[in-house]
Amino acid sequence: MPLSFIQAASFVLGFEVFVMSRNVHPVHMIVQPPCAPSDMDSQGWPVHHVHMAKMVSAKRRRVCRRRNYLREWREKREMTLEEVGAKIDYSHASLSRIERGVQDYTGDLLEALAAVYGTDPITLLTRHPDEPDELDMLLSSAEPDQRRQIARHARAVLDDKH
Repeated sequence: MPLSFIQAASFVLGFEVFVMSRNVHPVHMIVQPPCAPSDMDSQGWPVHHVHMAKMVSAKRRRVCRRRNYLREWREKREMTLEEVGAKIDYSHASLSRIERGVQDYTGDLLEALAAVYGTDPITLLTRHPDEPDELDMLLSSAEPDQRRQIARHARAVLDDKH
């Protein structure tokens, strides 16, 4: 199927074009005069000029991402974006965009941030720093002899891993 002019322009020029759909709100139908026959496509639908289109740069579009807790972990450690950026060789502007969910993060970045904040990458994405960790909650509710058993089991699990 050949590309329309707008699709081709979108592809070549790197922007997305949003054109008024065929389902026009009734209020607009009242104030908008009917299209002349010369403004109809081959199927009889109105064809509007490019000035009616809205162009949105792909770079300016906000990308929806899952909630993360990067900013909360940084603030919990009482660090500024500049301090964190200097430690991991990243710009504070990029870190700010990542914290706000405007820019993607990489696995390498998450590992570096986790090392700086003293946690693991998954925790940065899934848990607020003020929420207790499940293991901490289990240990705090265990009796002293149960804590020793938990420690033995944890050592055994870690030894099997290596």
